[in-house]
Amino acid sequence: MTIEATGTQGGIGKRGWMDAAALAGVLTVLRVAVLAVLAAANGKPLGEQLVAWDAQHYLRIASEGYAQEESFAFFPAFPLLLRVLGGSAAAGIALNVVLTVVMTAGVMALAQRRGARPLHRASAPRGDYPGRPRRRHQAGRAGG
Repeated sequence: MTIEATGTQGGIGKRGWMDAAALAGVLTVLRVAVLAVLAAANGKPLGEQLVAWDAQHYLRIASEGYAQEESFAFFPAFPLLLRVLGGSAAAGIALNVVLTVVMTAGVMALAQRRGARPLHRASAPRGDYPGRPRRRHQAGRAGG
């Protein structure tokens, strides 16, 4: 299975990447909206909440490495990419958005491999749908 933009068999194609980006964008807006509501309920600014919890550990690991024992619980790929991008909170947010698109594309490719229609075709009206009775093709069948 590949998630290439070339549209080869097993890939999601260029349209699939656009669908993944759109879906990831909607999901990111939803996540940030929920976080904004929680931030407001706690009387804290949204920006402070975006770099709370695990984000603090990832930013510290990106700048200082695994200097503290509690840092060992965090996988090194994200902090390494974050360090390459400069190690700022803005770089972390941008990296998170890009990786959300990649993850969404991967899930879409897996779903298509399991038989799901591509997102841009799933909403198109068609004559088939889950639970629709299927006609059996009787022509050419030998009687028994």
